[in-house]
Amino acid sequence: MAEGLTGQVESSPTGAAGPEAEPSARPGPEVVRAEGLAFGYPGRMVLRGVDLSVR
Repeated sequence: MAEGLTGQVESSPTGAAGPEAEPSARPGPEVVRAEGLAFGYPGRMVLRGVDLSVR
């Protein structure tokens, strides 16, 4: 029975690592909408802090 428990314990970390790899595997950059004066660009589309608005 100890062997079965060991197998289950090993399965848990493996299952947890799966979902974490999915967001990283997503192709393309992440475009987010910055809202608030903290970003300096309220309501504008930004790419990791870079303003994408037309100047």
